[in-house]
This record gives sequence, structure tokens and C-alpha cells, in this order.
Amino acid sequence: MEIVDIQRSDIRNALDLVLAIFQEFESPDYSEQGIEEFKKFISYNSIIEKIDRKELRFWGCIDNDNVIGVIAVYGILEMGHVIFENSSTLD
Repeated sequence: MEIVDIQRSDIRNALDLVLAIFQEFESPDYSEQGIEEFKKFISYNSIIEKIDRKELRFWGCIDNDNVIGVIAVYGILEMGHVIFENSSTLD
């Protein structure tokens, strides 16, 4: 098992996993319109456009050539870094 950048060849498998998990755990709390909007957001063409514009980055957990987990970061990649701060030091 390893964590890797998801390549174009694995995007469809990753999106299938995302949709399956959404349908099982999240969609019962969404309206039909909300479900359709989520499906549009994770459509292959929509995701590829976001990846090409460097707005979205995917990592996946791969086990025996299967995508078994996915995490994505959206909208912060152009900053080039992420800062974590201890909130107790901000007082």
C-alpha cells in the first residue's frame, strides 16, 4: 500500500470511489439538486479541467493497483505552501 499523486490514468477510478462513498454516506442528507451538483463537480471533465489549471490536486492510497482511498486539495495550490499554526499562540 502506498500514497501517490493520482495520475490521469487513475482519475476515473478515484472519482468512482468518491461517488460511491458520497452515495453511501452523504447523499441521504442532500436534496436531489445537491446530489446532481455534486455529481457535476466530480465529473471527469470538470476534474480534469481543474487539475490542468492546477486548481485541484489528488492523492490516492493504492493497494494492489487499486485506488482504495482519495484525498484532494482544491483552491490553495497557487499559494505554493500551506501554513499550520497553533491557535493558542495567536492570543
